[in-house]
Amino acid sequence: MEKVIIRDIEEPEKTEIHTKIENTKEGLKKLARFFSLLVSDYNTNNIYCDEHNKIMSVEINSERFWLPLDISYDEENIIVSGIRAISSIPVAKLRKQCLLNYMETMYRFSKNDYGRTLAILIYKNMSEERKRAKNGRTLKQYLAVMSQTILLWNMTAGNVPDLLDFWELGLSSAKDLKLLFDNRFAKLSIPMQACIMQLLNDSTCRDTDSEYSL
Repeated sequence: MEKVIIRDIEEPEKTEIHTKIENTKEGLKKLARFFSLLVSDYNTNNIYCDEHNKIMSVEINSERFWLPLDISYDEENIIVSGIRAISSIPVAKLRKQCLLNYMETMYRFSKNDYGRTLAILIYKNMSEERKRAKNGRTLKQYLAVMSQTILLWNMTAGNVPDLLDFWELGLSSAKDLKLLFDNRFAKLSIPMQACIMQLLNDSTCRDTDSEYSL
């Protein structure tokens, strides 16, 4: 199975591990083996871990999904067992659907993903139909509950693109953003301050009539 490293143009320090698989029994088994190998690399090679994102991108036909790599060996075994079980489904259409359903729950394994990057990535790339389905509704509720945590993590870490990615989903409120911003203003980077000020000024849900400015 070929591994492709994709470098983010806007954030060149970030790279994405991407691979393509076939919707066959052997294709899914190869995915399980490849995934297991990458998790092992992340758990044993600190340099490798620092150079790449902690998420693996997989393409099957026209669909795309993501897997967490910064996980324990026990979690790896659970995911690998799930993929192998799905590989034994004889009907291609059903096999693919079961795999996609399973992949939409991968954010539950990503415990060290404090900004919930994987969960946001999964939800952002769901079709409207998938967002209305059970997995989509569950994920939407999860992100809404975690919204303050996600905002605070990205604000503190200075992750402007990640904060904007989450904000654009419409799952957090201007009230929460304003509260966190007012409490953390002095500790935020200038780009983050400017970004949040713009979001608050653009919001129709501002609690005050005054505008923010640097």
